[in-house]
Amino acid sequence: MTPPEGQVRSSGPGRSVPEAVAQVRAHLLRRAALAAGLWSITALGVVLAVAWLAAGPKGWSQGSPGPLLLDLGLAVVALALAVRLGRGDRGWLAEPRLARAMEDSAGLARGTVRGALQLTREVPAGVSRSLAALAQRTVAVRLALPPERLAGPLAAGARGWVRRGAVAVSLVAPMVVLLGVSSPNRSRGAWATAGTPATWTRSTTSGGMSYADEEPAPSRAFSSARLPGAFGAECHGSGQAPEG
Repeated sequence: MTPPEGQVRSSGPGRSVPEAVAQVRAHLLRRAALAAGLWSITALGVVLAVAWLAAGPKGWSQGSPGPLLLDLGLAVVALALAVRLGRGDRGWLAEPRLARAMEDSAGLARGTVRGALQLTREVPAGVSRSLAALAQRTVAVRLALPPERLAGPLAAGARGWVRRGAVAVSLVAPMVVLLGVSSPNRSRGAWATAGTPATWTRSTTSGGMSYADEEPAPSRAFSSARLPGAFGAECHGSGQAPEG
C-alpha cells in the first residue's frame, strides 16, 4: 500500500518506531492503572477505618457531617487518580518525555526518536523518501527492546508506585478486616452509614436513628392521673383506684 504524499512507512521487519513508542506508552499506562487501583483500595481502607473510629460504639449522631466528609474525601482521591491517568498523553506520558526515556535506554542521541517519529508523519522537502525510510529502520532496530526496558526511568517510577501501593494495601487491609471481625455490629453500622451520607445528613429532619440498637421507651397503659382518695393519694399510670 502506497503511503500518503509526504509520509513514509517503515518496511523492514519488526515493529516501527511509532509502534515501539505506542507499546512503551501502553506498558506504562498498565502500570499506572495498577498503581491507581492499589492506592484507591488503600484510600477506601483508610476511610473505613476512620469511619469506624469516628462513629464510636453508639454510631453516628443524627445529622453528623462525618459520613459525607469521608465520602467526599474518597471521591477527591478517585477523581485525582482518574485525572492523572486521563492526562497521561499530555503530561507524564507525552511524546517528548517518552522519546527521551527511550533514547537514553537504547543509547541513542537526543532527538533521534523524535526525529524518526517526525519522518513517519512528513518527509521534509528535499529529503529522499528512501533515505527517510532507511533512517526509520535504523532507529527501529535500536529500539528492539522490551517495552519495560525502553521505558527506562519512567518504568522505574511506575514500579515504585506499584510497590508502594502494594505495601499500603498490605498494611491497611488487615486492619480493616480486624475492625470488622472484632466488632461486626459497630462496623456494619458505621460503614453502611458512610455509604449513604446524603440520607444520613437528612436524618436530623427526618428522624433517622443511629445503627446502635435502641430500645423504644416503654409505652404507658394510662396517662398519669390524679384521683381523689381517702388519704388524697395520687395514682400515676396505675389505672386502678385505691382500695376503699
